[in-house]
Amino acid sequence: MKVAVFHGSPRKGNTYKATKIFLDELTKYKDVQYTEFFLPEAMPEFCTGCQLCLGNPYEKCPHSKYVTPILNTIINSDALIFTTPHFGACSMSSCMKNLLDHLDFLTMNIAPRAELFKKKVFIITTGAGSIAAIKPIKKYILSCQTRVPIYFYDFHVSHV
Repeated sequence: MKVAVFHGSPRKGNTYKATKIFLDELTKYKDVQYTEFFLPEAMPEFCTGCQLCLGNPYEKCPHSKYVTPILNTIINSDALIFTTPHFGACSMSSCMKNLLDHLDFLTMNIAPRAELFKKKVFIITTGAGSIAAIKPIKKYILSCQTRVPIYFYDFHVSHV
């Protein structure tokens, strides 16, 4: 099983530790190969909203050198894991929001991709009120995939 992991924080704090626990458990049941993307390193540029990706190949994005490897990994993966700490009123991290902004061309009303419909998606978040971090990611995933199971893991880890 190929898994793409998107870490919504450059820190290797509680969310990272919870994700490692999850991956360790997953590898007990399946042969898992995973590719990790650490944000913002993997996506250092903010989406400008230029909309060149809409109706055009995504390669027209001014940040395609970052988008292309991420998109190829998503397409070739069996499962996706989105991780983010909860940041107060902002819900998910700005790094995760930036990733989703860059991939907005994948939403159903713009450019549906059949290969995304059967992916398993996991969302891992930590912190008080972390359900607020899950909601926008879930909404985005549902707009990309109509028949996908989404699994939520809200870890309450204190200084693992």
